[in-house]
Amino acid sequence: MRTEEIKASHTGYVTKGRLSDYAYDKAMSKAKVAIFNYRQRGVVFKGMPTSVFKVTSVDLHDPRFTAKMWECLDTSSWKPVLKESGKEVATDGQVRRFVVTGVVVDLGDRWMVQDYTLHRDQKC
Repeated sequence: MRTEEIKASHTGYVTKGRLSDYAYDKAMSKAKVAIFNYRQRGVVFKGMPTSVFKVTSVDLHDPRFTAKMWECLDTSSWKPVLKESGKEVATDGQVRRFVVTGVVVDLGDRWMVQDYTLHRDQKC
């Protein structure tokens, strides 16, 4: 999912990639809203974030199997820029390394990210 989200942030359009192959429900909604809001302000992203993630638990007792994940997302090299000018518009003092937690669900033919939460108050 993260790879497709990065592609969408470079173009400003969720529909030009394969994000829907990896995210659905709240995760897809959050990604669409974020990309749309940036596009409305004329902002795209340059560079690539780095990420370290791990599965923290798996539940095989729900009607659908679920896994919880933890990620350390480092956005230091993933910069918001104005599409027209290329001018960087990152906010001074913004946390660039933070925790992301999420839920991944087995939909039968594949696992997809159902939801995620950015924890900008939790540095990693």
